[in-house]
Amino acid sequence: MMRSPITRWLIITLGLAVVFHFGAMAAYPHVIMAGLNRTLAEGTGSNTPIVGRLPDETSRTVVRPSPDLAYTICAFDLSQGPLRIAATLPDTYASLSMYAANSDVFYVRNNQTAGKTVSLVLTADSHATEEAGTVVSPTETGIILARMLVSARDDYMKVLPHLQSVTCTPVD
Repeated sequence: MMRSPITRWLIITLGLAVVFHFGAMAAYPHVIMAGLNRTLAEGTGSNTPIVGRLPDETSRTVVRPSPDLAYTICAFDLSQGPLRIAATLPDTYASLSMYAANSDVFYVRNNQTAGKTVSLVLTADSHATEEAGTVVSPTETGIILARMLVSARDDYMKVLPHLQSVTCTPVD
């Protein structure tokens, strides 16, 4: 069966469009996270928490930040070994989330499940035992994000010591 040149052109164009679309959709999370990781690492280096100020309309380190949450963010790099992640949590709502290099969330704890403190070892070693206190990251790089509720803008100073307590340090 002979197809007209226009039909062949349309089939090729449609096929290429589908391939490029799915390729872009697969690559997009990796590109976004690599850019965020690079930006954070250039500012303070990997495995160094950054305590954010209260978000306003110009804040964009965290995508679409909530104005009633204060953030500490840490770009992690496990290529040199595991990290100890620790934080003290305030009486208000708080959560600790970990994101892989493709933006998938692989760990989340909040003050209702973790209590007053979080202390764990983050590793990329897939052979590590997932004992209590050990979290295996699916990728060597990613982001750790601590969020803490600030009910009123004046409460930021009460939450600040907890934001500053977040650590991402190499395991000795």
